[in-house]
Amino acid sequence: MQHSSHTYDISNISTVYRSIRRCVATVIEQMLNDRDQWFLWTPVFMALGTGTFFLLPTDPTLPEILVPLMTLSAGIAVTSRHSVRGIILIAGLCLSLGFAAAGLSSRISCSSMQPVSSTGYNPGRKQPGSG
Repeated sequence: MQHSSHTYDISNISTVYRSIRRCVATVIEQMLNDRDQWFLWTPVFMALGTGTFFLLPTDPTLPEILVPLMTLSAGIAVTSRHSVRGIILIAGLCLSLGFAAAGLSSRISCSSMQPVSSTGYNPGRKQPGSG
């Protein structure tokens, strides 16, 4: 296998970096100018949180669901909602709300659908007298 040596033009990299910075600055400026439209992104971030929950291989514990909600709520309480940091915290809170809603829904549906065999044995429950 041959290894090729690449030489990078530093001036080209800095040009790309400046272009990316201008692009990001433009997007942030547009977001700040459209404050009255931010609420429209709420269902998008909640859906992303729900999708994230169902991508996990196992269900998270209750503290793993609630700690991000509490942390982001505290962050929003002490941050200006009209700053970029406030936007990010609110988006994270919406994502966490979707995640928590999916977790709650999963817990409720799983607890009400315990399998019961024809013998009456429910593998999800501790049997009486089994210590």
